[in-house]
Amino acid sequence: MTLHVVVCEECWEKVGNDGEIIPQTARHAWISSRPLGRNNVHERCDLGARYRWGIEAGFLVEKHQGCQYEHAFALDWNAMKGYHYLMRMTHLFNTLARFSQHLNVVNDNSSSLDEKKSLTY
Repeated sequence: MTLHVVVCEECWEKVGNDGEIIPQTARHAWISSRPLGRNNVHERCDLGARYRWGIEAGFLVEKHQGCQYEHAFALDWNAMKGYHYLMRMTHLFNTLARFSQHLNVVNDNSSSLDEKKSLTY
């Protein structure tokens, strides 16, 4: 089997909280059994592989940040699928609960701005 490897080194600048420009770098590597070249590297690595990283990041959150998601070994395929769906729903509900605190802060700030505007007119 022939393996094809692509290494991508990215450089960009980020503006810090105090307005300072902070240089950022990242290095990514992809391994494929299919040939990678100038014509297909963007589609296969940047678009396809990075999309999968987002999916994998969701599983890592479920495994290591509260859900204790482990590999389910079951003799019943439907039971294993149900376990997976329950873990995904748990992750969804935890995410919604975590960000609902931010919604309250945004809602409180916007209502206080509306009150200030009505007092100034």
